Amino acid sequence: MVARTQASIFDCAILVVDDTEFNRSLIAAMLRRAGFTRIHHATDGVDALQQIAESPPDLVILDIMMPGINGFEVCRRLRGNPAYADLPVLVQTALSDSEDRNRAFAEGTTDLITKPIDRNELVARVRIHLENRRLIRDLKIYRARLEAELALVRDMFEHLLPDPEHVDGLLRRCGIRLRSMTRFGADLGGSVWGLAPLAEGGCGLWLLEMRGAGVTMALNAFRMHTLINDRLETVDDPIALLREVHDGVGESRAPDDPASMLLARLTPDGGIVLVVSGGNPPLLRRRSSGVTNLDIVAGAVAGEGRVVVDLAPGEWLLLYSGSVATDGQPVPRGEACQQWAALVDRAAGATDADDGSLSRIVAALESAGAIAAGRDICLLMLERL
Repeated sequence: MVARTQASIFDCAILVVDDTEFNRSLIAAMLRRAGFTRIHHATDGVDALQQIAESPPDLVILDIMMPGINGFEVCRRLRGNPAYADLPVLVQTALSDSEDRNRAFAEGTTDLITKPIDRNELVARVRIHLENRRLIRDLKIYRARLEAELALVRDMFEHLLPDPEHVDGLLRRCGIRLRSMTRFGADLGGSVWGLAPLAEGGCGLWLLEMRGAGVTMALNAFRMHTLINDRLETVDDPIALLREVHDGVGESRAPDDPASMLLARLTPDGGIVLVVSGGNPPLLRRRSSGVTNLDIVAGAVAGEGRVVVDLAPGEWLLLYSGSVATDGQPVPRGEACQQWAALVDRAAGATDADDGSLSRIVAALESAGAIAAGRDICLLMLERL
């Protein structure tokens, strides 16, 4: 790897800018003797700027004291153009005054080479800055490729989400309306959900969160999405499915970033049977009969277990991924959970849910810092019709 990097820098284009022909020839001879082959010359600042605009070099060796446009001005103009922000500019100067040297750096000089020029120093500095430029360029290429891949994965995530018309048709048979908000963060975690009809009638709803980040977690989320949808319709034991998903996540999950999952069986009579994993945050329920605060569903956070929720008409249940409530901290319990529930209650506004309820809740949580920046979020509001 080192050999390839060293070989590549000798093919880099170097522009030597000096109004004295002897100086240009001397610097070029030193560089050619060291193995650099693409040496170009500019006779003054105007010539340098024109050549750089036509064919940008990989490095500029620039004299400060030149007639017309001096080296300070050349540097300033280069740094004023974003296209040359990382172009190495080595200033050759006899300036001994610290103010002038400081000015050179203030105008954007990358490094200084003191006159009279020492060959070893010149070659060493040129090699270092060309190697750095190569590394920066490689990192930019890698970042562009990674961003393109992440955009593709994000698009695939969006296609995993259930079709709204399909969801509405299934849930209305259970007397339930679903409002959802899913946002995929920049770091690509794995908050996904799905819905499927069950053989005995009703529907199965699931919410999975992979609390790691990156492409590996995204791919695992895709795999789990397929596993859950294939098994959900025929599964006899929801707890067994929950454990199967956890085992399927396997070694790709960091010990301190466990997956959490929630399964809900929605029956035709409006009942909801919830099965949750221990990593799930508390679930929030809002009653309709004049109650202004939110009740935390008892038993839904005590490890693997199930709880039955009977919603009255107009009541709703809020399910959400852990990144919404925890911001990387342990899920809220006790008084902290009550405070968080009160925040959601105030944000929800009127007792009856409406299309703006989730938007208001998310906005309030973001203002309070309760939503982890850059993380996936998923909120599902189930309302009994």
